[in-house]
Amino acid sequence: MNIKNVSAPILIIGLSIAFAIVVVGVYITKGKSKFWISKKMLIGSILLSLTSVVNQSCITSCYDPAQPNQIVLDSTDYSSTIIININEKTKLTGIIYARESKEFSFNVTNLLKTDTFQVGNIIPSDGKFDENTEDFYIELSKDLPANEYILNLYDRKQAEQVNPVSAYRLSVQHED
Repeated sequence: MNIKNVSAPILIIGLSIAFAIVVVGVYITKGKSKFWISKKMLIGSILLSLTSVVNQSCITSCYDPAQPNQIVLDSTDYSSTIIININEKTKLTGIIYARESKEFSFNVTNLLKTDTFQVGNIIPSDGKFDENTEDFYIELSKDLPANEYILNLYDRKQAEQVNPVSAYRLSVQHED
């Protein structure tokens, strides 16, 4: 056993007992004694510091790190649905956050993901994926029939598409 693993809990227990005694002193003096208040603050701060070091909470973060390659499209509503009139607009835009991959791709499938209607690359707006946060666009085919689809976004090339990073419902309409 390591001396540090044994001494820290004993020290915390001892300080907790001292803190309890000081709290009784503050209670007896009804909080009017500067001596007891200052001792309570001192022992309390030492206890907090010691327990945070023992728990290593000052070393690690309480928050989960951001997942790499987060792909977000600009034209979605609160339900992750994109409604597009394919006769007017075929380009979808978005942003990739915490980019780590060098290539990104997409596919458009039916809602059951049994048929694929289009496969393509996600194109960086500035010509190459070289920034941590990248603007991009997707060029949809004008030949997509009016229907409901799933737009799957991948952080790899077209030939290696397995699990999408993001998926959006795509409602394609043909209106003049």
